[in-house]
Order: sequence, then C-alpha cells, then structure tokens
Amino acid sequence: MERNEARTEAKGRKGRWPRGLGFAAGSFVLALLAVELVLRLAWERTDSYRVWTPHLETHFRPQPDAMPGIEGLSVFRINALGFRGAERPSSPDLSILAIGGSTTECLYLDQSETWPELLDGLLEAKLGAEVWVANAGVSGRNLRDHLVQLEHLMAQAPAFDVVLMLFGLNDFMLRLARDDAFDPHFMDHPDAEQRLLARAFVEVPLERDHVAWFKRTALFRLLRATRLHLAPGNTEQDSAGATYATWRANRTNAKAWRTVLPDLGEALAEYRRNLVRAAECIEAAGARCVFATQPAIWSDPLPDGFDARLWMGWVGESQNVPGLEYYTVAALRKGLDRYNRITREVAQERGAHLIDLAQAMDGDPRWFYDDVHLTEAGARHTAQLLADAW
Repeated sequence: MERNEARTEAKGRKGRWPRGLGFAAGSFVLALLAVELVLRLAWERTDSYRVWTPHLETHFRPQPDAMPGIEGLSVFRINALGFRGAERPSSPDLSILAIGGSTTECLYLDQSETWPELLDGLLEAKLGAEVWVANAGVSGRNLRDHLVQLEHLMAQAPAFDVVLMLFGLNDFMLRLARDDAFDPHFMDHPDAEQRLLARAFVEVPLERDHVAWFKRTALFRLLRATRLHLAPGNTEQDSAGATYATWRANRTNAKAWRTVLPDLGEALAEYRRNLVRAAECIEAAGARCVFATQPAIWSDPLPDGFDARLWMGWVGESQNVPGLEYYTVAALRKGLDRYNRITREVAQERGAHLIDLAQAMDGDPRWFYDDVHLTEAGARHTAQLLADAW
C-alpha cells in the first residue's frame, strides 16, 4: 500500500513539472508582450534612418599618454536627428553632411573641438550665413557602409546642400585585414544592403521588410540603445583610451612584417565604383559633392617617438588579436596614396570640389596622435583647411 502511494505521489510530481514549466513559459511570454506594448506606447515612432541613437550623450576622459594632443573631458553628444553636433536650425542657409569613418567622427575630441563643429563656425564667419554641419562619422565604417547611409539619408528629411566625403582609409584597412578572403564584388550580392544595414544605422523604419522581426521590436531597440550608451559607435574603445595600449603592443610584437602590398587592383576598382555611386546618389538628390583625401602620419622616416603610437595595418580578423602579421609604414604609405589618388581622379572626372587634406597634412606630428586620428590642433587645422578651400 505504501509503495503504491509513493508511486502515485511521484507520478503526480512528474506531472506537475511540465505544467509548471508551461505556466512559467507562458507567463514569461505574456510579460514580454506587456513590456513590448508599454514600450511601443512610450517610444517615439521611428520613420527615419538614424546613424546614431538620438539624444545619446557620453563623456570620455582620454589619457594624455594614450592620446597625446588631447586634454580634459570630452563630451560626445548626438542631436535629435541622429548626428553628432548641434541641433538643426529651423532654416539654415547652408546645410552640410560630413560623412566618413573615425577621422570624421573625432570620437575622443570634445564636441566643440571636432573639425565638423569648428567648420560650422568658420563657414558662418566667412559666408555671413547660418550654417549647419551634421557629423555622420562612425569609427570603422567603410565606403560600403557609407553607400547604404547615403542612399537613405539623401532620400529623407532634412535635405542637405553639400555632402563632404572623407573616405578611403577603412576600405584600405579592410583589404589588408581580409587578405586573400577579400571580396571586391560584395556590393553585387543581392543581400549586401541587408547585411550592411545594421552597420550603417542604429535605427531604421520599423516597416523595413528585410529587417529581422525581432529587430523591429521596441524591446530590441531599447536594449540596443542602452548598449550604445555604454559603448557608443559599436567601437571597442574605452572612455580613457587604454585599449590603444593593447593595439599598439600587438603591432609592436607582430608575428611578421609584410613589406610588399597585396594586389590592390580589384579593391581599388571597387573603391572607384562605390565612390562614383556615392557621388551619383548625392547629385541625384540635388546636393553638391565635396571630396577630401585621407591624411596620415605615415612617412619615411616617421617623426620621433611615433613608431610606438601606431597600431594599424594588421592582417586578420581584429586588431585585438595578438600574434598577427602587420604591414610596414612604407607599405601603408604606398597603399593609402593609391586610394587617395582614386579620390582625386573621381573628383576631377565629375568636376567636383576636392580638398586635399593628405597633401597638406601628411607626416606632420602636430596633427595626429596615432596613424590617422586627429589631435585638438589637427582638428583645428583640418577645419581651417576646409573653410579656406570652400
């Protein structure tokens, strides 16, 4: 009798487990649905593409030993339209979109010290007009990403009068890092835009059919916005810049040094195609193209002490991985010159304005704290060069 009662009780416990798990799972799903409903009611509807999360603000305290030439607290602030910079005036006389990678982003520079912000003030003084410069720079983005950005940004409000493009470096770095796995026809793949969309924008219209269903939820958007507040731009850079020590050590302790560049022919052909597509997109929207070349510290010989500040030119998935091969400064110089040459040629072919920052700034230690990133003085000089050539 006791054994039968024990068996019956055990069976009852086993039966309650599935029912309990089912109830817990159902309660969890209902809770998620409730949270989603509340967030959708509270969250501002997204009908536009945003490069950055609107109203994001982050503070950096870059260390002078990590980034010589940058001092004090740096405020990184995003406006309501998802651009770094001031809010758009109601009716600016001249609106400029500055688009590019980290040289445009100026991540560790204070808002008031970035070259797009400084250019705004210089042009207002020069032209006697109200100018608005929207900074769409994001670290690590290349021309593939910028194409997706331009195709959507130029088709939505607000309209821009001028697009200032500073491209080339990250396309070159992508080619070197991917090595034999580099695909120069990536943009011809039918799913290329879908694969790039998350890199190009942090927010897209919820109705985008090819965005995964979970990415259209308000809960996903909240979690992503929270992550971006903690790590703006999806960069792996920290608030003080200590990560640079790891990157620099990885280059210093390279497994081997490559002195000869790979065949850049197909990569340069892709860069030219994408640059032409970008210009066509801008011109089709009724805006004017301004091209700028990418400056760098790379020179032969390097300024004293700069060898230890370099970290670019790796071959492999990430600069965080130790034991990779790296390209020499001489090789990097030759490669970037070829990308800048394409920028100059496309600008000339299209009769567009070209501002040759590389020619004016290359190799000068006053302007860089590493391979290509600008000091406070470098950003001021960049803004002045752009304004003088306007």
